[in-house]
Amino acid sequence: MKSDESIAALNELQNLKAAENVYFSDWEKRDYVRDQFLAVKNNRPKEWSKIIHLVFDGEDERGERYREGSLAEAKKAGKSLVQMSFKYPQPTKWFAPLKFRSKLKTFSNGTAVGHVRTKEWLEKRGP
Repeated sequence: MKSDESIAALNELQNLKAAENVYFSDWEKRDYVRDQFLAVKNNRPKEWSKIIHLVFDGEDERGERYREGSLAEAKKAGKSLVQMSFKYPQPTKWFAPLKFRSKLKTFSNGTAVGHVRTKEWLEKRGP
């Protein structure tokens, strides 16, 4: 780490995402570690996932219809879908050394090979 800002941002990410424990090496800094954890406590998701029950609500010429409902309604309907999504914490600052992933680049020569990640893979090989 080259800057205090990077260290603070990484510590914030760890405090936001820690499941149960935050580890540190210097016992003399325990109050600092606790204060940093408590500073982001309200930014931690209360739940780490969201589950939505979609209850069967009939059928028409376009197909089956579903509506959002409770687990009890889903059980009673006998036919339902479940949608699950994850919740991610929102840090107040970004950890600079952590870069966003670049867009995927592919190459094609119009043959059945299709798209490949390396242009050299399209070159003819063999006798």
